[in-house]
Amino acid sequence: MTAATIATQELRAVLEAALQTPIRTLRRRPYRYATSHALEEFELETAGGAVLELLFKDFARSPATGSQRSAKPAHVYDPLRELLVYQQVLDAADTGAPRLFAAVADTHRRWLFIEKIHGTELWQVGELSVWMEVARWLARFHGQHRLLHLAADVPLVRYGSEQLAIWRERLLAAMGASVRPLMEAFDVATAMITEAPATFLHGEFYPSNVLIADGGRVRPVDWEMAAIGPGALDLAALLSGWGHDEQAALIVAYRQGDGSGLDDDTFERLLAACRLQQAAQWLAWSPHWQPPPEHVQDWLAVVQDQAERLR
Repeated sequence: MTAATIATQELRAVLEAALQTPIRTLRRRPYRYATSHALEEFELETAGGAVLELLFKDFARSPATGSQRSAKPAHVYDPLRELLVYQQVLDAADTGAPRLFAAVADTHRRWLFIEKIHGTELWQVGELSVWMEVARWLARFHGQHRLLHLAADVPLVRYGSEQLAIWRERLLAAMGASVRPLMEAFDVATAMITEAPATFLHGEFYPSNVLIADGGRVRPVDWEMAAIGPGALDLAALLSGWGHDEQAALIVAYRQGDGSGLDDDTFERLLAACRLQQAAQWLAWSPHWQPPPEHVQDWLAVVQDQAERLR
């Protein structure tokens, strides 16, 4: 089913049932930010005069741009993951995620209707104090252990030995001789990640996926890679792009609320392991794929640096 064949009337009927009120007007247009699935922006007015702005994600469609940036490797791709995360986890917990308005999952439709958040992407915020508050928020988020129970039936990405072994082989295939001397460190990182206390992860907690809304509220978006693993994996994504001193400040802020129970030395090595894993994923993501501009770094240098920390 393509964008042209999804009648506005059918979408209106789903939303009217979810909102329990007639919709007077419904305007829709393509959303300018591409993900792994097609997005549209909805503006609607109910019969009672309420005006709502929503995002509609159709998990049966790829972005109209055909951009390879959004392509996910088969071993982590699941078109139902984000829909189920919203239904079973985010809608039942105060995470700051966009509000869920409606979700449809049947033979022909896999649709998600969520709040459109107005805010500033974190990567556009220059004040380190704001980033530190996000790091504290992240620690509190990781401390909500009931999220894993809520996600028991969700096909989350699982950072276990099987998943990490796949990334290891993809990295070797993509980079060859340039990373072969680093495999011992990669194996150390794998052991640390799989043995560390696990929690519910955003999975791609990069600054472009974190909006700062009015009042400084942290609003994470794009939950397509929600996962189970050590919280340091999300922290590693948050740190990307900062210099040493700023990273140190963010780590201190996170550790103020970190409930992992790890001592400082163990946590420091675990974070190095997670940063190595994160960089390896960027290097091995997909053939002919390039990361979006805000994620561009010398990821091989990151792998080499973190590998040295784990020796």
